[in-house]
Amino acid sequence: MTLAGMGVRTNLQARMLTPCITQYNSAALHPIGSRLYTYINLKWTFFIFLVLFEGGSLICGLASSSFMLIVGRAVAGMGSSGLMGGGLNIIAGAVPMHKRPLYIGILMGFSQLGTVCGPLLGGAFTQFVSWRWCFYINLPAGGLCIFLMALVMVPVQVPNLSGHGFASRGHVYLTRRFDIVGFMLIGGGSVMLLLALEFGGKTQPWDSSVTIGLLCGAAGAFVVFCLWMHRLGDEALIPRSLISQQVVYTAAEWAGYQFIAGAGRGLYLQIPILAVQSYLRPCDLSIGMSTIVFAQTLGAAIVLVIGSSVFLNSLRHEIPVAAPDGDLPKILKAGATGFRQLFEKNHSLPGIIFSYTLSLQRVFYVVTAIACLAFLSCWGMGWKNIGKNQAATEVEVESGAALNEREKRRKSQAQVAGHAVETGVRLSLSAT
Repeated sequence: MTLAGMGVRTNLQARMLTPCITQYNSAALHPIGSRLYTYINLKWTFFIFLVLFEGGSLICGLASSSFMLIVGRAVAGMGSSGLMGGGLNIIAGAVPMHKRPLYIGILMGFSQLGTVCGPLLGGAFTQFVSWRWCFYINLPAGGLCIFLMALVMVPVQVPNLSGHGFASRGHVYLTRRFDIVGFMLIGGGSVMLLLALEFGGKTQPWDSSVTIGLLCGAAGAFVVFCLWMHRLGDEALIPRSLISQQVVYTAAEWAGYQFIAGAGRGLYLQIPILAVQSYLRPCDLSIGMSTIVFAQTLGAAIVLVIGSSVFLNSLRHEIPVAAPDGDLPKILKAGATGFRQLFEKNHSLPGIIFSYTLSLQRVFYVVTAIACLAFLSCWGMGWKNIGKNQAATEVEVESGAALNEREKRRKSQAQVAGHAVETGVRLSLSAT
């Protein structure tokens, strides 16, 4: 979905609009996706999310208006909210623990490859073919994925709902298990927070009633969600027992590796997933992994909005100082790729370039500060061996325990049989 967001030639605000809509939907729907993977067949749930994503891409490609494009991005965001979590759940169900780092690394590698190549392909499609191909390209890739997935079986356990009275009161059961109230609270709070950060300092002042109202609404929704989560306990959308395990929280904060941006991102993305798969019970894996993907998606959306806000506000402050003759509205409307053509022969161009450079530096200052905080929070984690030898040892221990149990059962049965024979002999002697 990065293709069109970077490929369409328009101003900075329009470039961010539809990607932000996709991020909003994806972040808000991640928690409910974890419940779907927990209680519904993993393979078919993944199919549903993939079809939604492909349908959204098709709507965007056929869009005849901005409204249709926004709707398409919203549908695609709904679909993408379950793709990463579904892929991680499939790996957890089909791959042994000691081989998961390799497969998770491959999955994350392709994900980051798309992030890097997406803008380049989007620009090429827009310039030489049509911006619609930024979305059409998703269709053959998704179709190939659906075809391959249809040929394989995913060995994942799904709880049997028949024992819970599902047939007679399925809607009540699903409402409790999926925690619709919690989903509405955390989804609404996430959207209000992102919209407040998007509007603040751009279309609305920070002290406006709209921005303050959205921030207060987001804070209230998150507080009520925490209280609701405490009340429901392990039946909440994000179970309380999941949050209480420190390894989940600290492992998810390994963003300190962003000091070495590219290599660090490849290293830290899979660490939380491995930590969750090593420590959590199998029945909690899908919820734990989807919680991490939700945190990563919501964090990316928040940082995207904060970075844009810092960048634009810095430009508004620096351009009048470095280039007093520059037309600020025209510069902002032209965007990073168009202002050179407007001021190519103007003596204000060096000052405008300096303002852009300084504004970009301030965006990276924000990212560095966040990375420093994340680095400090990762201390104190324990060690757990997930190698093949450790897995074999665990299997041997489990096999030994099973053998001991069978031996005890055999001895117990032999003792019962001996007592029965002895009792029969005594009865025979008494009768004689």
